[in-house]
Amino acid sequence: MCFQYVSCLILISLLHAGECVMAQVLTVRTVDGGVELVVSSERKVLGYQIERSFDLRDWVGSFNHSVGSHTFSVQEDDAESAFYRLNVWQLPVDETSMALVGDSTIMDFSYYSGRVGGWGEGFNAYFGDEVILVNLAQPGQSSKTYLESGWQVQNLKFVAADFVFIQFGMIDELSGQAEKRTTMEEYRANLVSLVKLVRGFGGTPILVTPLTLRKFDLDGRVVPYLDERSDVVLGVAQSLSCPSIDLNRLTKQLYQDLGEADTDGFTHTDQLHLLAPGAKVISELVAEHVPEFLQAYRVVE
Repeated sequence: MCFQYVSCLILISLLHAGECVMAQVLTVRTVDGGVELVVSSERKVLGYQIERSFDLRDWVGSFNHSVGSHTFSVQEDDAESAFYRLNVWQLPVDETSMALVGDSTIMDFSYYSGRVGGWGEGFNAYFGDEVILVNLAQPGQSSKTYLESGWQVQNLKFVAADFVFIQFGMIDELSGQAEKRTTMEEYRANLVSLVKLVRGFGGTPILVTPLTLRKFDLDGRVVPYLDERSDVVLGVAQSLSCPSIDLNRLTKQLYQDLGEADTDGFTHTDQLHLLAPGAKVISELVAEHVPEFLQAYRVVE
């Protein structure tokens, strides 16, 4: 079944790439200024992604992975025609992959000989055997230095994970090396580039706001930390229809609820990098707040 929308020269072929397509309906409708693809789904046990091709051979994810019913806007493309198909998989039976990209507050403990690290340590423990997880985070990375590092970008493209968690901001704001820091506008532009990078190999980016500082004022309130950077992350996520996790807010609330004494063993002396107890709690916190299409893969104790 094919539809042609003349004003933007998009040829849409409604194809189903997977076999489990019961109760998954893909339709097309024209709206002012473009075309919308509408997925009607009654089964939350099925995940899907709309993929695009220009030759019916090479297919790339054009939108985020999803579950449930959604509407996707198709923008005018430079090519004269594009084909779209609905690729469906069954949750959580089919294997999927995840990657973590960011700085030392998300990396594994191995870099610092197991003494200190980020919430990515042990993150895989909260997901079933169907999930392959690769932590590609590196210490001292800002959004700028990551994008300028050819080998790190190539590593991510080689892994080509289905889902990529992206967390930058601390080094962008606070690095002692001026070449690593970014303005808010540069930070915003870099996040947009990272989203496009992941979508370019068919993955779904998940933007994560930077971890907060475990620092309390004289009244026992958690001191705001990287709030402006977090607002930029959430703004980019909203503008690009990208899934996000507001870890800055979540950790601020966690520290506030538990208090200074009960979180004393969570962080290193810098009150930011995590010790093993803190990494366990915060990685579980992130797992609890992953997007809906990943919830079926979680292992709940």
